Order: sequence, then structure tokens, then C-alpha cells
Amino acid sequence: MESQWTTSSTSLTAAASASRGLNHEKPTLSVVGLLLKSVRHLCLSTSKLWTFLLLNIRKLLFLFIRIWACLYVSIRMSKKKYKKGKKYTDFTEFFKCAVSENFLPKKILVLDLDETLIHSHHDGLSRVVTVKPTGLPDFIIRVEIERHPVRFFVYKRPHVDYFLEIVSKWYELVVFTASMEIYGAAVADKLDNNKNILNRRYYRQHCTLEFGAYSKDLAAINDDLSRIFILDNSPIAYRSYPSNAIPIKSWFFDPTDTCLLSLLPFLDALRFCRDVRSVLVVLYIVWTIYKYLFRATWVNPSGKYVLISGCDSGFGFGSAVELDRQGYSIFAGVYTNEGKKLLSEKLSSKATVFKLDITNQQDIENCLELVKRKTINLHALINNAGIGKGGLIDWTSMSTYREVMDVNFFSHVAMTKTFLPLLCQQADSRVINLCSMCGYFSAPGLSAYSACADSNITLPLYYINLYFTLNKSYR
Repeated sequence: MESQWTTSSTSLTAAASASRGLNHEKPTLSVVGLLLKSVRHLCLSTSKLWTFLLLNIRKLLFLFIRIWACLYVSIRMSKKKYKKGKKYTDFTEFFKCAVSENFLPKKILVLDLDETLIHSHHDGLSRVVTVKPTGLPDFIIRVEIERHPVRFFVYKRPHVDYFLEIVSKWYELVVFTASMEIYGAAVADKLDNNKNILNRRYYRQHCTLEFGAYSKDLAAINDDLSRIFILDNSPIAYRSYPSNAIPIKSWFFDPTDTCLLSLLPFLDALRFCRDVRSVLVVLYIVWTIYKYLFRATWVNPSGKYVLISGCDSGFGFGSAVELDRQGYSIFAGVYTNEGKKLLSEKLSSKATVFKLDITNQQDIENCLELVKRKTINLHALINNAGIGKGGLIDWTSMSTYREVMDVNFFSHVAMTKTFLPLLCQQADSRVINLCSMCGYFSAPGLSAYSACADSNITLPLYYINLYFTLNKSYR
């Protein structure tokens, strides 16, 4: 009996302990579960809010800009008295009185021409763009450049005449273009149309050439930067004055464009600010965030031709396979027969694989003829081919240095120069150079490769110069 009682007592004690343990663990599990549930709901709510913001952030950003401009005007100007003893009950009357009494001097709006107000092409350069012109050019300009007659076919951006008519009542208008004066003056005359609203003009000779690109000095127009700003499609043009600029989308031939009309409410509010920079700096920050969140739009690969060199292996091989999978028409240059066989098995039937030695100019010319048989324009040129040879400096011959530099640098320039006419036929064409981190971080035994890698990293400066030479040489 005693043993049974002991056993029963032990069982009861164990059961009681288990019961106490369960009673203690239950609230612990409940708190943890509640915490996890709260975190889960918080994550879901945050995800929904972020999705909503991404879908509507563009409208919210532009709404914020307009509200900021109006609030700034009302707060700053409401503290000023324009006439002693007079109170303004009507907000519109308040603004009209402020302007009529010249409390706020008339501000200066600087306007770019090409791809901002107009787009043009000349006899020697006819571009193929996504949206083709629907009719004849608005006007034709005939000028003589270096003793050669050149005709420019000029298309006006939609609503440009109405835009100029309205803003000329609000601002003093100034034309500032990086084009040649003989071209820019003729375009400005056509846009002015004897209305005398575009009398002040600045041309290429008034720009500053920095790193192969033209930037515009607003201080040369007016020393008071609080009352001057520029409307331009190129960030390079106003890189010295980001808080005195309004960016605008580049225009080519899109007949549905409404950017100029959309700017009118903002410009109407901006003219009442004491300092345009206090508003435009917010616009600059918002625009920077917008460009970061909304990258370049997806490119339709249909009918787009891409030429890639050095496709035997590595990045060239992978780029050819991926771009072919996306739907681009690929021209893949390989150096060996083995590479040609391997890549041909991976690509579709519309891709073209051929042998290419970029150090041989005849091979490059043959490649050009091959591409011309299939297309008259090239969407992209990817300079990927390269070699790497190691060795200590005192053991490396000069012939090795020249060989590495010839393949990794000079041949890329030769490829670009050869295919330049095909790249110029398309407005959104691009040249991509694959470089190496050895241009920044070298290692023992890689002196020749690091030297050419560093040259390849600085190669974009050459292409910046090339871009502006192509786009502005006849303007």
C-alpha cells in the first residue's frame, strides 16, 4: 500500500508539475504568437502601402511640387505689405497688386531648342526613331556650313507656339542653345515669328566646354540667380546650376506629347516666388528620387540588332545568350571555331555567329558588310573582346604591352568608328564597353592588363565627346 501510495503521489506530483508547466508556457506562447501576428500584419500593411506609393508616386510627386510652390508663395508673400494701411481680402487681387507694383521683378526663363522645343535632322543624318513623323516638317532651314549647303528639317514640339505665347507674358524669355549660331538663330526666328519675344539669344560660343560636353553658364545671362532658371532636356547643360533648372523629357516626333502644357500651372505659380531656387531645389531632389525609382523604360527588342564581340566565353557568351532569349537580333563575333560551334548551339535561328578578329581591320570591314546585308541601323554595339597577359614588368616585353593595348583599347575604338554610320541611324542607339576592375585595383604581374584596363575605363570620355560631336556638329 505504501509503495502504491508513493507511486500515486509521485504521479500526482508529476501531473501537477506538468500542469503548472503548461499553465506557465501557455501565456508565453500566446505572447510570442501575438507578437508574430502583429509583425506579420505590419509587414503586410507596409507592403500594401509601398505598392500604393509605387503606383501613385508620380502623381503624388508632381502634386507635392505644385502644393509646395503655392504654399511657399502664400506664406512668404503674406508677410509683406505692399501699401500701407491696405488689406487684401482677395488672393488674386493680392498677387496682381504685387506684380503690378514691381515688388517681384520679372524673372528670366532660359529655353533650350533641340529636343526641348523642336527636333530636327539634316540631309546627311536621317534618324529612325520609335515614333515616326506623321507629316511634313513644320519648316525647313537652309544654311551654309563650311561652304556646304545644308537643309534642316525642323519639327515643332506639340503646343510650343501656345506655350511661348503664354510664358512670354510671365517671364523674360532667353534662348540658350549649344548649337551653332547660324542654325540656332534661324530656328529662333521661326519660333519668334516676328513677335519679339525671343530677342535675347546665346549660342555654342557662349557655352563652356567641359569633358567634351557643353554646359550653360546662367550667371553670364544674369548675376541674380534667384530670378533665373532654365528649361532643358539635358542634365549636362545645367549641371553647375541644378537648383536653377527644370528638367523636361527629350522630344523627337511624338505627336501626343503634352509636357509643355503640363508645365504651365507650375510656371504660373513659380513666377510669384522671391527666389526660384527655394522651389526648384525641391524639384531637383524629387526628380532625382523619381529617376532612381523609375529607371529607363523597357525597350521593345523586336527589330533591334545588337553586335557583340568576343562571344567565345564569359560576358560576351552570356550576353549573346540572354539578349537572344529576350528577342534581340544578335550578331555574335567569335575568335575560334570551337567558340562558334558552342555558341551556335545556344542561340536561336535568327542570330548570326561569325568569326571576328577585332585587331584585323579587314575582318571588321567584312563584319560591317555582313551586318548591312540584314539591317541599315544598329541598336547597340557591345565591345567585349579582350585578352589578359601577365608577367612582371622587367619580364614583360614591349610587344606584349602593344598586343594587349591593341586588343583591349584601340580595337574597341576601331569597331566604334566602323559601325558609327549604322549607330547614327537610330535615336536611342548605344555603345557599351566592358571594362575591368584592374583599372582601379592592380596586382603584381598584371601591369600590361591593368594599363589597358585603366585606358578602357577612361574611354567613356571619348564617347561623351563623340556623342556631342555627332549630335551638335551641324547645329
